[in-house]
Amino acid sequence: MPSAPDEDLRLRFRVALKAMMALGCAAVALVGWGFLSSGPSGAGQDVVRIDLSDLAPGRVRTVGWRGRAVVVLHRRDETVDALEQASSAGRNPRWFVAFANGTARGCPLVWEAAERQFRETCAAARYDAAGRPVGTGELEPLRIPPHYWTGGDILVIGRDGG
Repeated sequence: MPSAPDEDLRLRFRVALKAMMALGCAAVALVGWGFLSSGPSGAGQDVVRIDLSDLAPGRVRTVGWRGRAVVVLHRRDETVDALEQASSAGRNPRWFVAFANGTARGCPLVWEAAERQFRETCAAARYDAAGRPVGTGELEPLRIPPHYWTGGDILVIGRDGG
């Protein structure tokens, strides 16, 4: 027959185990509820329209799309000229749109206006105003979400073409 201290210890272990199991079940239920309530991937909320007419040249805005951050850069004229010479201005030369995470470690990007480059916050990785890696050939370019422009400064993220 076990002694009283052993019985007390066993009771505490059983209570702790049941509490951990209850927390685990609650976490699984919460994740499942979030997954089921998100709706189908082709739903209308997957398309976002953003008016960028108030974003000045040389400035960056971060917007959200499908739970991810997207960075939008309004390029200055000298940046557009430099990119056009390199044939890399993109769909709309005045604007650059990409996911707001670098490809080196996936960390958030910061726009450094003086250098006209994006820098990954947790790595030395740098990207030019067209999303190409600067200084190394090992990195991939920044990833671009599907998007198009309407009415000049209206960005639509979630679909290609108009």
